[in-house]
Amino acid sequence: MSNILKRDPHRLRWTGHALVRRNAGLQGPNVAIIGPPREVARVAPKILRPVAMASILSLESTAAILPQSPGNSGTVDVRFPVPKYYQQYATQDGNPVPNTGRLFLLLPPSFDSRRVWPILIVTATKDPGHTGPSDAPWYRAAAAAEGWIVLATDATVRPRNDSVGWRVALLAAGLDVVHRDWPKSAQWPVAFAGISGGAKCAQWLGAILAQTHSLNIRGFSSAELTKTKCLRR
Repeated sequence: MSNILKRDPHRLRWTGHALVRRNAGLQGPNVAIIGPPREVARVAPKILRPVAMASILSLESTAAILPQSPGNSGTVDVRFPVPKYYQQYATQDGNPVPNTGRLFLLLPPSFDSRRVWPILIVTATKDPGHTGPSDAPWYRAAAAAEGWIVLATDATVRPRNDSVGWRVALLAAGLDVVHRDWPKSAQWPVAFAGISGGAKCAQWLGAILAQTHSLNIRGFSSAELTKTKCLRR
C-alpha cells in the first residue's frame, strides 16, 4: 500500500514562497506554493495529521478493481470503499461521511500497467455542476495523444463544505487504490491540472501531497487563474 499521507518533513525546506525537496537532484520537483509559507505551514499539518496512520493500515477492500490485463484503453469509472482514516478528516467542517469514493480514469491506447505512464490529476472548480470526473474528459484527446492517464476522484455524496481536506482525503484514497492495483504506479510521473478555481485547488493539493514524499510530482497545468480564493480551509 502506498504512503499517500505520510509526512516526511526532513526531506523538505521552505524557500520564500516555494517548497523544495532536499537532495532531489534532477529527479525531484520544485513545488510552487500558493500563499505565504506561514499559511501553508498552518494548513498542511492540520490536513495531514489526522490521517497519518494511512501508511500502516490496509484498504478495507483488497480485491483489485482496476484492469489488470494489458491492452486496455478508454474509460475506467469505479467505486471504492473510503477507509475510515480518510473519512475522519473528510467529515470535518460538518461534511457527510464519504463511505464510497469514485475513481475516474482515462487510459491511453494500449495501456499496460507494467509500463511507465504519466498521470494527470484533474481538479474541478467549485462552480455548480463541476466535479473532477465531469471535467476530466476535457483533457482526453491531448492526454491520449501524449500517452498520459487522466485521473479524477470524487465521492458519491456531496460535501457541505468543499474544502481542501475533503478533496485531499478523497484523492489520497483514490491514489491508494491505483497504487495497490498497479504497484509500479507509485513511481510514475504525476502532474496536477485545473482551470480557474480548479487550478488553485490543484496547486494546494499538489503542495500538500508533495510533503508526503509518496508521489513523483513533476508539474502543474493551470489555466484561467483568477484572484478569487481557492477553497475554504
